[in-house]
Amino acid sequence: MRMLIVKTICFVGLGIIILWLGEMGVLCCPFLLLTGIPCPSCGTTRAVLALLHGDIKKYIFYQPMALLLIGSVFLTICLDNIPIPQIRTLIRIIVFVILCVNFLFYLQRIG
Repeated sequence: MRMLIVKTICFVGLGIIILWLGEMGVLCCPFLLLTGIPCPSCGTTRAVLALLHGDIKKYIFYQPMALLLIGSVFLTICLDNIPIPQIRTLIRIIVFVILCVNFLFYLQRIG
């Protein structure tokens, strides 16, 4: 249980730092810098910032899957702390479906 608390604090802390860097305009996608094409999660920081500012149109424009992607990462981090194997399997399936839907959205976006 203690490790779950530590992981959650680290996850939230890193999220706050990323959002702060995004707000300051100094955060850029390394994948985009290296390849010249956006990564499947590009726009997530801008989308969350837009949502925090109450701008749902910009959230949807930047990355409509942002909250689901963040939730997937958090669920994956917490997976080891879930004692029931069937629930862990269900979470893995949900995360896989979210990632597949995001990848299809990504292909349509860069298409």
